[in-house]
Amino acid sequence: MDCTRISALLRKISFFEGLEDQTLEFIAKVGEGVNVVPGSVIFREGDAGDRMYLIIKGKVEIYRSDESGYETVLATLDSADVFGEMSLLDDAPRSASAKAVEETIMISLKRTEFQLFLENNFSVALKLLATLSRKLRDTNEKLAERKRRGYFPEV
Repeated sequence: MDCTRISALLRKISFFEGLEDQTLEFIAKVGEGVNVVPGSVIFREGDAGDRMYLIIKGKVEIYRSDESGYETVLATLDSADVFGEMSLLDDAPRSASAKAVEETIMISLKRTEFQLFLENNFSVALKLLATLSRKLRDTNEKLAERKRRGYFPEV
């Protein structure tokens, strides 16, 4: 996929709305294309996180597994969604696993390129914080709903 086409696809991702063409071209140049077949694990909980992913086309499940192997789906993401960004910010291991639900085309950005990009694009850093905040709010709501349904006993 050429840089012009990737730039056009990136424009559809809310992180990158309103960015100049040369900024999108930078991302397109440093990003790596990733094609994933259904059922493929992209990363596992506990893995070192050195990159984030931008979904161009397809679906990805973010999930956690318990000791018995039971998977709890935390989120299902599709085109124009971003994931894996937490480990780029705090250098901690992956907090969940990710796998493709259907054939998925993504762009991955390494930590070093992404941090350089953020240093020069404050508006994107703010959008990243808003995205992380939205994800945290969604998780809080899911936990509150499970509590209401009696999934969590009182401690």
